[in-house]
Amino acid sequence: MGSMPAPGIHYDSACSVDWPTRANRRPSRVAPVLPIRYGVGTAPVEHPVGFNWKSRRSGLKWIAFSPLMFLWGVMADRTSSDLEYSIQVTLFGAWSVLGVISGIGTIAGASWAASVQRVLVWTLLALFAFCAVAIILILFDILAR
Repeated sequence: MGSMPAPGIHYDSACSVDWPTRANRRPSRVAPVLPIRYGVGTAPVEHPVGFNWKSRRSGLKWIAFSPLMFLWGVMADRTSSDLEYSIQVTLFGAWSVLGVISGIGTIAGASWAASVQRVLVWTLLALFAFCAVAIILILFDILAR
């Protein structure tokens, strides 16, 4: 593509009858068109596109559904020791608080919110996998009798 003109260079059509060749083209510089910059030199201005509703919905979902993890921890059976129950409620409560904080961060547009949510989701998936393995082992034990 050695015959392509550089960006910002246009060729006069008056110098040739047909397509410009290397011998008959004359470059003429044209000033590049600069993009419009909103809010330059003034007070902060909202982005012209508007608010990101997808991140707002996602943040509201995290704020609404994260407390359900705390309820899940509180509903646990107290057949084991009180210490195990307290640890479980504390861990599920911490997960819930981090979920609400990351939801607020998502609405605010914080870059760390997505990382926190990713860790929370992987933690939840690990919990579900552990529960699935426990259920399968219980089923095998019941069927083996």
